[in-house]
Amino acid sequence: MSTSRPSNGNSEHHSVFRLESVWVSDAEDKLYRDASYHVIGYYPSLDKAIAAIRFKENDYYKNEYTYAFLIKEFALDNEIGDYAAPISVRSYDMKGKLVDECLQNYNLINEFDGRNGDAIRFHIGDIVEVLEGRRLFRAIVAALPPTPEDGFSGLDALDDSYMVLPLETGPIDHLHIAPTNTFPLQHPLEKVYTNYLHTRLLIFQGRIAEANMSDICEIEGHQYLYNFATLPSKSICRRCHRKWRADYSGDLINEEIWHEVDRFENDPRKDEELIKAWGSHN
Repeated sequence: MSTSRPSNGNSEHHSVFRLESVWVSDAEDKLYRDASYHVIGYYPSLDKAIAAIRFKENDYYKNEYTYAFLIKEFALDNEIGDYAAPISVRSYDMKGKLVDECLQNYNLINEFDGRNGDAIRFHIGDIVEVLEGRRLFRAIVAALPPTPEDGFSGLDALDDSYMVLPLETGPIDHLHIAPTNTFPLQHPLEKVYTNYLHTRLLIFQGRIAEANMSDICEIEGHQYLYNFATLPSKSICRRCHRKWRADYSGDLINEEIWHEVDRFENDPRKDEELIKAWGSHN
């Protein structure tokens, strides 16, 4: 748990507890699954909200699409709605077992001292499942929530988060995800994606020499450079430095067939020199 003000789960703080069911799409092999949130009810105490999870054993809110449950605590003297800031958040599995909790008030600034080390469930390099908005996806942990021993000041609830590198090829480099939205990997991930995430982590850490850039190209595709703008005969990947040679022995001159090669015959230039030279007209 965090070192900020804990909620004892009753109404002495004049709060109410909203129980939500999190549903995800049923395609387990998809890298990304659509997520939706369904309010089950509002309860005067944390114990009653937890009891509702266990009671809903065969209910509409607990079915094959259910992924997890969230219990969000709101102050009664503030707005309670989709965009209201909770004063605590807890996540639970299908059996009502606590997954994690964020007990610091999201309405307060500079009130977070750090998360206790024994409450940090993951390590750097762990592959996890992440709820972010309307998506559930895989990611690798790149940084942990701050702890009191780190000595940071001016922290608030949003700083209680894991930094993760998502399994996607878009413009998003990293995300900060609350511990209550970070879950263990539920299904094995194919090796090609595991390699991709671990290589992304090495790059993020600045350990480029240890990174196998082919792991990135397997997912994101190659960054081809050619020796000529028209009718090229050689190609190199700007990122992983793999090489190909064209065979124009087809019936038509433009029906080239590309073969991967270890090196280019009669071209002693280093990869960096080829990339620099060919990059000017690609």
